[in-house]
Amino acid sequence: MISRDVMVGKIFVFTRIITDILLIPFIVIIAYGLKFKVGWVLQRVFSLPVGKIYEHAQVEPYLDWIRIVIFLWMVSFYVVGLYRARTGGIMPEVDEEVKVIKGVTVATVGIMAFSVIYPDFPTSRYVIFYSWLIGIIVLSISRAIIHKIEIFLMCKGVGSNPALVIGVNSDAQDVVEKMHLFPALGLKYIGTLADQTPEYCHYTLREKLNILGKVAEYKSLIKEYNIKKVFVALPDVSETYLKELLEFCKYSGVELLKLSSFQPFMSSLVQVQSFDGMPFITEKSLERVGLDFIFKRIFDFMAALILIVLISPLFVLISF
Repeated sequence: MISRDVMVGKIFVFTRIITDILLIPFIVIIAYGLKFKVGWVLQRVFSLPVGKIYEHAQVEPYLDWIRIVIFLWMVSFYVVGLYRARTGGIMPEVDEEVKVIKGVTVATVGIMAFSVIYPDFPTSRYVIFYSWLIGIIVLSISRAIIHKIEIFLMCKGVGSNPALVIGVNSDAQDVVEKMHLFPALGLKYIGTLADQTPEYCHYTLREKLNILGKVAEYKSLIKEYNIKKVFVALPDVSETYLKELLEFCKYSGVELLKLSSFQPFMSSLVQVQSFDGMPFITEKSLERVGLDFIFKRIFDFMAALILIVLISPLFVLISF
């Protein structure tokens, strides 16, 4: 059964896909107009003796190929990760902007390569350049609007992953503080497990630190609050406790992250994640081999293959 938080994340991914499909034709038409219709508007509408009128340039050829253009752009966006569900981050707007620039650039290169393979494809260096520039601007604005709505919902607790912190030392309190300060992380702080109350509490957490129970009570509390992420910041955690916690989290589908300044997991399959500068280690998730996984792998392979085929003629030309 898909949880509400996962469903909200999928809805936002679907929203980005639909928005991009609608905006790409708009971007191409605006780029066409900037190249071929500005002079016509200035002379015929405003009676200004500036600009050039292109009588032969029609928009129909661009519209005839618009489905190919949309496909190339969408594949490029998928490859650079624009359609992955957000996993949080301190500066998600910057990450998204970088992906938009990458995606539009890859799509532009793909269009150039496609125009070399198919001579009937309407080509104009200015239209291609304007599409690249306008695409970055328009898609960045649309992503920013969607992101603001997403952040607003996250602040209300919608679409955020319930998170549990084990430990009350300074590092553990830093983790809790970051969850409250940065809703874009996609984490909803539920509470903390500790065997004793902290001697010192961050000023910003004096009314927000929620001690749910003892360290050993993680099983019942993870189930009760439907926890999706567990942060461990215990300086003296035993290997036995950590191993049992890891096995339970794997069984329950919970991601376990442990501050890497302490002893590592009892597994070689570990990776490091940065939590606003705090290094946490987590066991690499072993993806389930199901239909969704198989289809995703096939789509990834086909998308990469298509891009290689499309872009390879351009690289040949550049090498010559």
